Amino acid sequence: MGRQVRAISGEPLYTLGEALEQKRLQIQEGVLSWATSNLPHYPWRQTGKTPYEVLIGEFWLKETSSVIATRVYQGFLQHFLSIQSLAEAGEDDITDVLSSFGLRQYAPHIRTMVDSLLKEGRGYLPRDSESFVRASRLEHHRVRIILCFGYGLPVSVIDANVARMLSRLFGDSLPSQPAQGLLQAVSENLLPYRNPQDYNRALLDVAEIVCSDEHPLCTRCPVKEVCDYTGSSP
Repeated sequence: MGRQVRAISGEPLYTLGEALEQKRLQIQEGVLSWATSNLPHYPWRQTGKTPYEVLIGEFWLKETSSVIATRVYQGFLQHFLSIQSLAEAGEDDITDVLSSFGLRQYAPHIRTMVDSLLKEGRGYLPRDSESFVRASRLEHHRVRIILCFGYGLPVSVIDANVARMLSRLFGDSLPSQPAQGLLQAVSENLLPYRNPQDYNRALLDVAEIVCSDEHPLCTRCPVKEVCDYTGSSP
């Protein structure tokens, strides 16, 4: 027996549950297979990164483009190697570093975020999602990415790209505009027990690169055989 699908609003999702049972293994294997020949799209999501390193990468990805985020991430960590070194730096020091990237306006935000995080975590970064969200003001999905890749926790991650991909994969079993909670339940049911970090890393990249919004590369998709969107498209 596979994992039970969580009921939403008190109603069991029989059709979706059947689809999950039928597709789960192929989705897991397809996504993980894609990962073996495709490098991680973002350096802070690679294996072995600290929670602080993932935090910095996700912060800049939220505030800038992917190209700028990668460049700032690498340069920023050369000056501030840890959350403690960043906390000990003055706002002027942070401003000087960010000025070289044309991003000096973010210095006060970073200073406030770091102080709030360390206060919430009693000198360290928090390990639970609610404390992290409250202190950092980052979106829940970014905090779950930090928990997954920084702390190595087996949590599902679902950003806008993954939400779109799941909506396409299970389009025949989902409402036309599925609620975030429903998609989160689908994501949690698909998360493999083994290698959840590798799976999440690949899923985020497949959803962004292959299952794009306007021009999805369906012929290159590792899970096209079980996708309702592919099956219904001309």
